[in-house]
This record gives sequence, C-alpha cells and structure tokens, in this order.
Amino acid sequence: ANADPELTERDIENRIRFSLGFTMTQLRLHLGALDDLADAMERGNSIAECVAVMEGCKNICGNDGIFNDYDLRRRQKFRSIKANLLEKLMLGEKNADAEEDRLVIGKGGGYKQESKFI
Repeated sequence: ANADPELTERDIENRIRFSLGFTMTQLRLHLGALDDLADAMERGNSIAECVAVMEGCKNICGNDGIFNDYDLRRRQKFRSIKANLLEKLMLGEKNADAEEDRLVIGKGGGYKQESKFI
C-alpha cells in the first residue's frame, strides 16, 4: 500500500510548472557549466564524461567579473553560428534582443498595439 495521497491533475500540473521554473533558474545561474556541457555533448562525450565536465567547470556562472553581459554575448555567439534549415524553420528569425515596438506601457500594465491593417 502506498502512503502518498493520489495527486490531482492540478497538483501534477503545479509540480511540473515549479520544476520547469526551478530548472530554468538553475540554468540561468550556471550558464558557464551549461556551455561546457553543451560543448561536451557536441563532442559526443559519454554521460559520465559530461558529468565530469560540469563538476570540473572553472567558471560556473559564466561571468568573467569584468563584464556582466555574459548572457548577451552567449546569444550573439549562438546567432553567429550558421543554423541548418531545420533550425531556421523551428527557431525563426526573431530573437530576444530585438526591440518590441508594438508594446504600449501605461497604467494597468502593458499591451501590444493592434495592427491597423487587419
């Protein structure tokens, strides 16, 4: 017999949301380790070798202490790498660094301005 109560659908969804949010936070806090892991995976390293790479990472957060724009530099480097056709189709041309010119901010929050052509 199981001592844990049965989880409702809502409880399951909340746990998934929490897990995704926590994971994204940890990845953003450890960008240097993530980059080292990605390099190891591209080289075809084994799981044990990938774990060793993350544990031996010299610059876990990725920031070099001089410039605090490591995340921006990572995105620029990623965009400079030629994407294959599938990546272009899946990711598109938009990126997080582009200015959003349709955003109207005011009392009560922000909203996107409606297009006048539709």
